[in-house]
Amino acid sequence: ESIRLVVLNWTGFTGGVEGIADIPRPDLFGFSFSSSASFYYLCLAIFLITLGIMFVTWQSRIGDLFRAIHSSEKLAAASGISPFAYRMEAWLMCCFFAGIAGGLGASHIRFTGPGEFVPLKSMYPLAHIIIGGQASPFAPLIGTTLMMLVSTVTMDIGGAPDWFEPLIYGLVLV
Repeated sequence: ESIRLVVLNWTGFTGGVEGIADIPRPDLFGFSFSSSASFYYLCLAIFLITLGIMFVTWQSRIGDLFRAIHSSEKLAAASGISPFAYRMEAWLMCCFFAGIAGGLGASHIRFTGPGEFVPLKSMYPLAHIIIGGQASPFAPLIGTTLMMLVSTVTMDIGGAPDWFEPLIYGLVLV
C-alpha cells in the first residue's frame, strides 16, 4: 500500500494518477527506432539475446545449481549450495529482464500509469508459468504463447465484458 501511495503522489517522477504520456521510442547508437518495423526488430533482437542468455545460463554451472535447488532444496543445502543466494540470483535475473520488457512495453504504447498495473494483470505471468511449466526456462514461453493466443481471441470477440478474459484464464488454469 505504501508503494502505491508513493507512486500516486510522486507526481514529479511518476506523473501521479495521470501517469507518464508521450514516452519516446528508444534511440541506440544514433539509430532511432521510431517506425513500427524498426521497433519490432529491436524487440526481436532483445528477445533473441534474452533467449541466448537464458540458454547459456541453463547450460552453465549456475543452471545446474538452479536445477539442484528445484529438485531438492534440502539436499542442495546439504551439499553446500546456498538456496537463498541462488534463488536471489534467479530473482534478480528475472527482475532485470522484466525491467527491459516493461521499458519496451511502455515505449511501445507510449504511456504508463497506475491504471496499467491492476492486481489481476500481475497474475497473468504466473498463469503463463503454470501453463508452460517449470521444466526449463523455455517452458514458460509455451505458456505465454498459449495464453497470448487466448487473450487475442477474447479481445477479438466484439462486445465481450471486462470479466470475460480473466474468466477464460481461470478456465484454462483449471
